Amino acid sequence: MKEKSDTFVEYNIPAGDVLQIPVKVSEENCKIKWNFSIDFYDIDIHVTFNEEKIVPTERLESPKESVGILNCDSAGVYTFH
Repeated sequence: MKEKSDTFVEYNIPAGDVLQIPVKVSEENCKIKWNFSIDFYDIDIHVTFNEEKIVPTERLESPKESVGILNCDSAGVYTFH
């Protein structure tokens, strides 16, 4: 389930599921920013672009926040495990 507001998009998924968020970007230089928090479950996180892992897996234990900036030059997918 996805909820939208002026400042964030909230995804609620069952424990054990994988959340993938496709991101369209221009072929020119770009920046993608993210800021998320985990409320109830421990979660492993990595970011892939064009099926290549570019951010090392990070273990988040609730409640903890992650903030990052990704520089890219092609379309990709965020994959949160």
